Amino acid sequence: MKEHWILNICPFLHFDNARINTYEHNVSIAAWNIKSIIDYLEVNSSHKFSIGQVTLLEGFKRLFPNYWDQLHQSILEGRVEIVGGTYVSPDFIIPDGESIIRQFQYGMRFFKEELGITVKTGWALDSYGHNAQLPQILRQCGLESYYFYRGMPFQAPSEFVWKGPDGSRIDTIWLMQNFDSAEWLSENTFEAFTVLMDLAEKKKKASVSNNLFLPVGGVLVPPLPHLADIIKKWNETFLDMRSVILTPLEFSEKLKISRARNPVISGELNSGRFSTIASGGLSSRVSLKMKNRELETLLYLTELFLGFAGDSSKQNELDNIWKMLLFNQDHNIIRGICADTPAKLAEKRFDLAISTANELLEKTVATLASDMSVDSAVSGMVVFNPVSWGRSDLVIVPVDGKLADTGKLEVRDHENVPIPHQLLNAATEGESPQIAFIARDMPPLGYRLFRIVETEQVPSYKSKIQFDKYWIESDRFLLEFDDFNGSLIRFRDKKFQYEFLRDVGSSIVFESDLGDLYRSSRSELSSECSEFNTARNTATMKVIESGPVLVRIEVEQSIEGTQVTQHYTCYDGIKRIDVQVELDSKVRNRRVRAVYPLNIFSDSVIAGSQFLARDVKVERDMTGYIEASRAISALDWLSCTGPDASMILSAIGLHEFEYLDGDLMCTLFRSVDQLSRGIDDDSIRTKQSLELGKHLFSLSLIPHGSDIGKSIILQSAAEHRLALLTFPVKLGETQEMERSILSIEGANMMVSCYKPGTQNDEVILRLFETEGRTEKAKITLCREIEEAALVDLLERDIGQLPVDGKSVSLTTDPFGIVTMRITYCKQASNVQPQ
Repeated sequence: MKEHWILNICPFLHFDNARINTYEHNVSIAAWNIKSIIDYLEVNSSHKFSIGQVTLLEGFKRLFPNYWDQLHQSILEGRVEIVGGTYVSPDFIIPDGESIIRQFQYGMRFFKEELGITVKTGWALDSYGHNAQLPQILRQCGLESYYFYRGMPFQAPSEFVWKGPDGSRIDTIWLMQNFDSAEWLSENTFEAFTVLMDLAEKKKKASVSNNLFLPVGGVLVPPLPHLADIIKKWNETFLDMRSVILTPLEFSEKLKISRARNPVISGELNSGRFSTIASGGLSSRVSLKMKNRELETLLYLTELFLGFAGDSSKQNELDNIWKMLLFNQDHNIIRGICADTPAKLAEKRFDLAISTANELLEKTVATLASDMSVDSAVSGMVVFNPVSWGRSDLVIVPVDGKLADTGKLEVRDHENVPIPHQLLNAATEGESPQIAFIARDMPPLGYRLFRIVETEQVPSYKSKIQFDKYWIESDRFLLEFDDFNGSLIRFRDKKFQYEFLRDVGSSIVFESDLGDLYRSSRSELSSECSEFNTARNTATMKVIESGPVLVRIEVEQSIEGTQVTQHYTCYDGIKRIDVQVELDSKVRNRRVRAVYPLNIFSDSVIAGSQFLARDVKVERDMTGYIEASRAISALDWLSCTGPDASMILSAIGLHEFEYLDGDLMCTLFRSVDQLSRGIDDDSIRTKQSLELGKHLFSLSLIPHGSDIGKSIILQSAAEHRLALLTFPVKLGETQEMERSILSIEGANMMVSCYKPGTQNDEVILRLFETEGRTEKAKITLCREIEEAALVDLLERDIGQLPVDGKSVSLTTDPFGIVTMRITYCKQASNVQPQ
């Protein structure tokens, strides 16, 4: 019996918020295309279409308000499907996990409120990679299937079940021939049949069932008015392969019949084997990435303090900030693979959002400080730990200039015990002098009160950190620097008796890069001699800070006209070495990387990812890859482990790492001036992406033993990114000197958000399990709990959790994301937030 196939045609509209042109330009074209879709649906009863993204529909409603009801009606009739469920078509690799959740929250809320629908189809055709936790995120947002093109690592069937690390599963469709392979079908029947048959024959080889999925559309491509005629003629011509027009949801329903035959695939989909994933975009226009992480951090802190204050009145302000962030996380914008004008607009959007978030955070903190203060002449400070575990870390606060000049002061902790402090010598001109101390054993997600008092004598503290111009030695570490070039040539961990660096030393390397914003490309004619690095240049070194708290060494160099300054800081009692890199770049067509040659050799690493410390195999043979890049994408950090020791390299806001033959590398930025050299777009110069000018990077080297768990790695990197915060208060005898807002027992979990709910006595708490274990967790909060509801990522109720006073109990799933709505018992209005 002859096999019969079905060619399922899915017309769609793909919308880029910005790439070559700006959002306003693109949405004006796309809105006309949607209007054409509506007009076409009126004259052709068999036609269907799919569209997505809030920003597209907001633009359409603004430009064609009279057509909104008709679009709504077509959606309710099932002739137009809303896909994706997100605010924009986002990047799923660079934004953190919380941002990805908010993409779906703001997207699903819009579609529900404006159209009365629940989106069921995940749609990320053009996103440059898909993180491993997406199956869990998609399922918790109510999505039932997922369509994608880029990032597939395996020569596998086009239909499969994608399994997340927590066990979540979602039906997934891989568009292996690209999503726009049939964007312009000719009106000529023969030409159209030739294209369709060629695509169908290729899809047959990878399809699990006899249902072949073929999207018809592309970027800003209008609907094809002759598509129905082509399909009609096709069905009259090819009796063994019927063709139908449907929506992605209808195709997903068809596939349920053959689901049992679909393979199960796990892990991230982030490979350049079959398609470009714009790996060069991990480090293109680096300021966009760094401002993105700065804003994500500010939003975490702002929501945290608003939740702590019990203030639910700032939701509109938060919404505006979140929407600016989410817009900039469009898959082209945040990758930096766009023309200069859209990139400049994104920078301005970030600057406005960061300024607004800072202002809101400062107001919230000032209100908290006022509520926590008492009528007293005694000044003090609150030191707040924004992570959900205890820690010891650095505190830097301004101090009165006259007091600093005399040195007659001391810092006292919550028990009124003097603790070592250090006046910093490198205060910026025009600013108040600063004092530094270590806040030890800070309570988890909580605060402690300190004060600075005047003394009769200048206190003296014995420093445990010894140093000279070329070395630093603390109780834990021994650092040595090359006296010629300033490279860090020795990093010994005295606890583990381990030498982390090989004798060649660390360096900042300027490599030849003749690529574009999409991809890095080293000229085949270039040699090692064409590279510049700090190890080949003389350096000026000096100790700029020293005392019982920290020692900081400055290394200055000039390389090809670029001024490079590195600050290495070693602390008393903090288990990391912070490295601040400043560059005033004058180089062009270079990839600039920090390189640390380690005595650790392994064929795998652990990389920062959304709600996960993910295992990554180091790729060596990449023969046949469409995009053969060894870059490892990561959220801020990479960790490598050998038989005796581990090293974490944390780099806030950076995403391109590499580990090969013991060399641990992080790309600081790439200087290129081409969008894609005509490969992916028009040939467009992008002078702004040369990255000329000043840059500041915050790196940290964090050593551990070889038995380090993933929870410790995640915590170490988070401590580098989330510093202790301080704000002034008036002290009295009735205040609690320290308090924890939240603590976790029995399980390895981290907080992703703690934010106000819709009522003042309500908060939303989201956590994720970090070690891959099923454990019984007890979460203790700061107030008596009236009710704890388990909710999904869209904050829809699932069930109730057991409550005992201030504690909530639950059993964790391995790598599971848990969200709960906490309702606190009412408290008197004159009681300070606790």
